[in-house]
Amino acid sequence: MLSNLKTGDRVVTSGGIHGTIISFRNGVVQLQIASQVKVDVSRSAITGIVAEETSGEGKQEPAAKQKK
Repeated sequence: MLSNLKTGDRVVTSGGIHGTIISFRNGVVQLQIASQVKVDVSRSAITGIVAEETSGEGKQEPAAKQKK
């Protein structure tokens, strides 16, 4: 999985940080986690690729609106 990573992939780290890959260098991956916020993490800290959501699938209703 780590060898298949590419720029633009949405990933999650072992620390639970979600971000988009913007660059690679010497075993380090740079993630954008918010507008104008970039962090460097070890490539080995990437634990998964986040699947793209498709028009409403996977979204949950807020707890106040769920039927009991």
